[in-house]
Amino acid sequence: MSIAGNHCLDWGEKALLDTREYLSAAGMEVCGAGRNIEEARRPAFIRSGSITIAILAYSSVLPHGYWAESSRPGCAPMRAHTIYDNGENVLQSGSVQVITFPYRDDLAALVCDIRNAKQVADMVLVSMHWGIHFTPAEIADYQRDVAHAVIDAGAEMVIGHHPHILKGVEIYSGKPIFYSLGNFAIEQPFAFKEGLEEDESFREIVALNPDWNNESKYKAPPDTRKTFIVNCQLSKNGISDLNLIPCFINDNAEPEILSRKDPRFTEVVYYLDEITASQKLKPEFAVKGK
Repeated sequence: MSIAGNHCLDWGEKALLDTREYLSAAGMEVCGAGRNIEEARRPAFIRSGSITIAILAYSSVLPHGYWAESSRPGCAPMRAHTIYDNGENVLQSGSVQVITFPYRDDLAALVCDIRNAKQVADMVLVSMHWGIHFTPAEIADYQRDVAHAVIDAGAEMVIGHHPHILKGVEIYSGKPIFYSLGNFAIEQPFAFKEGLEEDESFREIVALNPDWNNESKYKAPPDTRKTFIVNCQLSKNGISDLNLIPCFINDNAEPEILSRKDPRFTEVVYYLDEITASQKLKPEFAVKGK
């Protein structure tokens, strides 16, 4: 269970550490956040038969003070710098280009964590809480830089989340990168706060995507309903038999696995293919089975 994310300290340090403690007591391996930066960067180890898998987790989306330090609880950071560039004439009005790139020290620490984990595990998987939420398709520059560095360091897969919407899939050096799996088991935001429509920060989120519908039972944009399950075989030789199982989130915010005969199956597959191609990621998808 990764607990690295932009809400990890919403209820304070004690709540974060209680959550970690209760998950561990329930027999779950936890990673991504902890009492200090050392614990936050420590991998979770999953053992199955003769295989040991190390899972590391980081967050790039961080309110101030949410990242762990040597004497402060929080999550493992993989922060990014952001530059707004409007070209040669800085006085000229108009749109700007947003350029992002990783914090050098955070990326170096992440690479070090992967290499250390590889010393004791057969494979390393990396979970990243990152990206541009509710905005279709777009992948930030820093995400590509981090994802490629993760694979180059020896990880077998990158699993991305946070945007609440599917993003494209990349195969880099033969290894899969899922920039965002989208939503899955998640309540509608209105389940957590009455009158959320009037909240200023929520209105800023709504402005990112014009398809919110407050009159519908499922109020989030329709694209947030599309998701999938990653299904693959893990062995000491790496990842094989990689399959994506299309799913659709219903009005009750419940994910449903789709059969090939369901028209929504084609809708999810087409959407994934379209957003992947738009970002020039170029993997090949083939539909099989029932």
